[in-house]
Amino acid sequence: MQENAAIAGDVQGGALAPMPEPFRSEGPVLSLGLGACDWSDWFQIDPLYGAYQAEKLRLLREDRVQVLQALPGSEQSARAAAQVIAEHLVATHPECYARQSETRIETLATGVVVDLADPALHPIAQAALLVQEDLVLLRPGEGDLLKASNGYLLESACVCFPTRWNLPSKLGRPIWGIHEPVPGLNPQLGEKIDLFFARLRSGRLVERANWSLLAGPELSQPTRPGRYGHGDVDGVVTPDSLTLRVERQTLCKLQDGRILFTIRIHQRGVQAMAHQQGFVQALRDAADRLPPDLAAYKAVDRVRDILEQF
Repeated sequence: MQENAAIAGDVQGGALAPMPEPFRSEGPVLSLGLGACDWSDWFQIDPLYGAYQAEKLRLLREDRVQVLQALPGSEQSARAAAQVIAEHLVATHPECYARQSETRIETLATGVVVDLADPALHPIAQAALLVQEDLVLLRPGEGDLLKASNGYLLESACVCFPTRWNLPSKLGRPIWGIHEPVPGLNPQLGEKIDLFFARLRSGRLVERANWSLLAGPELSQPTRPGRYGHGDVDGVVTPDSLTLRVERQTLCKLQDGRILFTIRIHQRGVQAMAHQQGFVQALRDAADRLPPDLAAYKAVDRVRDILEQF
């Protein structure tokens, strides 16, 4: 499969989009880690586009409830967000997209035509089929947005490639509730996240990244209902299968006040990258910096011995 080619870091037909390396950071383990992002790099398109789109289509056909969630009445706001995305893609990547009509966009690499007005599929999922990223649309709660019970809540999302979490359990929940399973995150960052979301200006694009070490290269790695964290992983981790998975995330506030959150999955086999200067040592150091509860959540104990084998 093409995603396995990505693990090897070698894809015919062009280079992969650059993978962020947040594990090399010397900063705190839990931090916002936000930086400005140029709009030309909002969505990253590379030779894996066809494989990502095909897997999204399969999951939407075979497991839609797991990968697509939306509150009643969210179609209009999602369609507006989808139009913003489509306009950006056609203008910024004309070699990849062609507009057939106001709502119909052809993805030239695959020939798939996405109709943002097709009632058979929620607009947030239609938009997600245009890009390699997963999409989450957050709407402001009522009242004081700096209160944990208000804040921004998950209104609609198409997340085909989750990293050890369960989308259906997040629908309609505020940010504090979404982040609740992650040890230490709310006490350290909850108020900062609420403040950032409330103050984020329309027209500004920011990005961040996080990392995980997983047992294999599958794009879709959800948890089972009611389970949280990487400890829910099945299978045996080996040097051949150990996979570095990085989520590159962007955030922007739309004109209607909603926040559009994108998640792009990058994956590399650790064995294939081990020859790079300092790569394995940086992963070891990052794993050692994790607090015990967060290390348990990320199941780092399952990979420490493997890292020592490189």
